[in-house]
Amino acid sequence: SHKDDWVLFKRAEDGILAQLGDYDVKAVTTAVMRSYLETVNGRRKKPLAVSTQKKHIISIRKALRYAQENGKIQNVPESPKLATLIDKPRPSFSKAEYTDFFMKTRKWANDGTISVEFPEILKFMHLTFVRPTEGELMGLKVRDITVHENVKAIHLKLEINKGKTGYRRAVSLSHAVK
Repeated sequence: SHKDDWVLFKRAEDGILAQLGDYDVKAVTTAVMRSYLETVNGRRKKPLAVSTQKKHIISIRKALRYAQENGKIQNVPESPKLATLIDKPRPSFSKAEYTDFFMKTRKWANDGTISVEFPEILKFMHLTFVRPTEGELMGLKVRDITVHENVKAIHLKLEINKGKTGYRRAVSLSHAVK
């Protein structure tokens, strides 16, 4: 968004304007953008994530496109190639850890430590990929959930209207129907 772009532009120490504000717009090249990233990363304990570096480049290129539209430059330089880092998959539970987790929540429900519905809500979230937010889990209505069955499987289709990224459809694992 434009707001995010302005945050990157205005940062005092390593913002785009702090680093590139004295450059003539015609002098901003792919090499200059690469050098900007190297400078920003060099001042940090850990370099920016590749996705964050891409956001910086996108913001710079938006400004350059504006300059092009206004006749200040002929072409917008290419984005520098960013080394893709080793894939860092998100942490997840093993099947044994999930089983242990659900067994413990059922035990707590039976002991009265938590409500009897809570383990079922957790299992529903796990099987439907719904986030535990007001917009997703708490925003679901009965009309948003339909059962779909075909020769291969049965599953739920969920219409999530106010999710993290707006509207989305989710398809559950077949165990969610049982």
